[in-house]
Amino acid sequence: MKINIERNSKTALYLQIKNQIKDMIYLKRLPLDYTLPSERELAKILHVNRSTVVKAYEELKAEGLIDSQIGKGTYIVFCDENTLKNRSTSFRKHLFWDEIYSKNYKKQS
Repeated sequence: MKINIERNSKTALYLQIKNQIKDMIYLKRLPLDYTLPSERELAKILHVNRSTVVKAYEELKAEGLIDSQIGKGTYIVFCDENTLKNRSTSFRKHLFWDEIYSKNYKKQS
């Protein structure tokens, strides 16, 4: 994964990071479940403050493109319709209920 930072750009550094990762996801250069560098690691690689990477990751997470878990790290969760069609029905149901719960709906019996 290669991210190019333009320090003289009018675009904020976190947006440059976010937009480049987002583009790589949509162009399928970063596949589903790909583990991204940790916030500290990416900040060190790019020579930016960790809070810059945190903000980029938070926005990508809010857009449903990445997720993070303790022990697993930060990884790609976005998948297009074709990818979902190839997944098992039970996995799709799991995604459905996760989305419902995340929107504060309750499963009805």
